[in-house]
Formats: sequence, C-alpha cells, structure tokens
Amino acid sequence: GLTEMLKRSCPHGRLETCQACLPVSVACICVAWFGRHLGHSGRGFLTAVDQRNGFVWHKRYKGYAVQNVRIGTIGNGPSKPIRPLRHERRSVSVSSLAQQSVDASAGFLAFAGKAYAVLLLVVFVLQRKLIFLPSKQIADPRAYSTNLEVVRVAGPKDTAQSNLAAIYFRPKPFKPVAVFFHGNADQLGWGPTFLGNQLQQVGLGFYGIEYPGYGLAQPGSPTEESIYASAETMLDHLTAKLKVEKSMLVMVGQSIGCGAAVEMVRRGYGQKLVLLSPFTSLLALSQRIYPMFSPALTLFPFLLKDKFDNLAKAKQLDSKTLVIHGDADEIVSYDMGRELAEAIPGAIFQTSKGLGHNDLLDSAEVLSLIARFACEANDNATADTSG
Repeated sequence: GLTEMLKRSCPHGRLETCQACLPVSVACICVAWFGRHLGHSGRGFLTAVDQRNGFVWHKRYKGYAVQNVRIGTIGNGPSKPIRPLRHERRSVSVSSLAQQSVDASAGFLAFAGKAYAVLLLVVFVLQRKLIFLPSKQIADPRAYSTNLEVVRVAGPKDTAQSNLAAIYFRPKPFKPVAVFFHGNADQLGWGPTFLGNQLQQVGLGFYGIEYPGYGLAQPGSPTEESIYASAETMLDHLTAKLKVEKSMLVMVGQSIGCGAAVEMVRRGYGQKLVLLSPFTSLLALSQRIYPMFSPALTLFPFLLKDKFDNLAKAKQLDSKTLVIHGDADEIVSYDMGRELAEAIPGAIFQTSKGLGHNDLLDSAEVLSLIARFACEANDNATADTSG
C-alpha cells in the first residue's frame, strides 16, 4: 500500500518528492498505541465508591488507592453522608488536582519520549528506502531513441553491484560529452534519454550513468558509496574504452545526482560542472523536509548514513561551474542552490523564474543554457531564465 502511495508520474519521469507517507503512518501508529496505553493508566483519577453506610472519596492511580475522606453515620438515625469542612474539602481538592496534573504530565512526557524514540528507530532502519526511490518498472531507453548505445559493465569485484549500466549518445567531432546523473525516482529510460536526445541535436555527446538498483543496473543497492563507485567505474570505461578525454567531459547533476557530479569533479573527472536544483547536503535537506527529526539529527548527525555533503566539498572544486535553480522549487529550496553556488569558487548562479523542482529540464531556455555552457569556454551569461 505504501508503494502505491509513493508512486508519482511526470512527462519524462524526472521527479522527486518529500517522502512523508511512511514517517507519518508510523507516527500515527505509535501515537495511537501509546495514547491507548496512557488512557488505561490514567483512567479514573477521582472515584466515588458508594458503601453501605456512606461514601468513601479516594484517588486511584496506577493500581493504588489513597483515602482522603471517610464519611460515616451519626447516632442511630438513618445513614446520611456527612460533608467535610469547607476548608478541608478545598485543601484535599487542590492538593489532589495538583498531584494529578504532575503525574499526568510526567506520564505524557514519558510516553511521548518513547513514541519519538520508536519512530526515530524505524526511520533509521528504513532511511535508505525513504531516500532512494527506484521504480519497479524498468524502461528500455532504446524504445525512446535509436541514436543511443546501451553500455553495460560488470560491477567492481569488492561490491555487491554486479551489473552497471549507462547510455551513450556519440558527439560530433571536437564536441564535449555531458555526463549526467539523474534525480531520484528517475532512470535512464526516462529523463536521461530525453535530455540526451535534446543535447545531441546541438552536437553534444551524452553519457547517462545509472545508479545501482535503478533501471538497468539490477541487482544492486543504492547508497552514497555505491553510487560513487559505480560512477567512477563507468567514467573509466568512457575514457578507456570509448576514448573520450577527461578534458572533454562536463559533469551534470540533477538534485540528488548533484552529489555524484560534485564528487566526480573532485576526483578529477571533467573541466566543467553543471548543477541543477542542488542541495547543500542531504543532512540539511532532511532537517527541512522532516523537521520533527531535526533535533535528533543535529545532536547525532551520524544517524544519517548517506551525507552527500556538497557544501563541504565546494572549496575543493576547481572546475568552471554553473548552478541553475528554479525560484519556485517546492522540494529543494531556492536559497540552498544560491548558498552552494556562493561557496564554489567562481561559480555562476542562474535563476530560472517560475520553475520548480521537476520541470526545470522542460524549459527550452534551460537546455539551451546548458548546451552553451558546455560548448563555449568563456560563456559568462547570468541573465535569468523563465519557464
């Protein structure tokens, strides 16, 4: 059921969403369970027990009773309850209510803490299923284009990734090759195939690399390290087997793919870098998407297994960089892209007016800007684009 809830669609499959369904569902279950338990524990703070000769007023909490007022009978007359003195009744009532409030508050805080801890544990265990969203449907890139080659390479022997994959659109002579790392929930047969077709029309080459566990790269498990290892293996194949010089490579990353693009440039691949809708780090993005976990992630950042810390690597980048971000981005905030661009030496920041997270590459002006930046060594355009 949760899988169906997480399904989304768009014209070219480029989509990313804040995956809130599972945490919200788990939170509801925890709150319901602990609320039921708390209800049983705190039920009936004040109870009047009718006895044969009068009433006994007492407080009952967690299985023990404390008698406050015992009322009996007078003489031989009929049994009548005798009310306590006014000041005594007030004293008993105020002290009882105060103690009950303290006990109830302490109980609620204890149960809330347990619920939060259980929810945090569940999210910690399932975090990679929340971060990485490979589609069960595998799209064949050749069904959408006849100009590409599907490249398959055996995975590194020391990893669990047995099959690596990429698509390759050959460039015209002396034209660069854009190496593309797609966004989350995408795959080679969707967004990358579309982008490759568009860039090849202006003479550029295109090399889209798949993530382990996505699309054609099955079987596999996506993690930050496995994505980096797969990317480096496929880049080595591009330079060694397909004979493309490193100086002719332009790293292009979209959203979560920006992490792979930044890391590959840091490792010496490519002279140019294009970042589309980037975030500063996955930790900072997670704190914005799931604010209820922000205190825990601030105190214990190691709870997040995959960091994709682009901001920490920014000063190490010596390539020419173009950052494009839509000012209507509903997932990765616009200010994150600007902050990252300001941290990268000499980076150009481009605002795409009116564009969001998933429709950035639907803009012909954005595609044209990427192509110009890749081809022209001294392109310093800074004008805003619009959708």
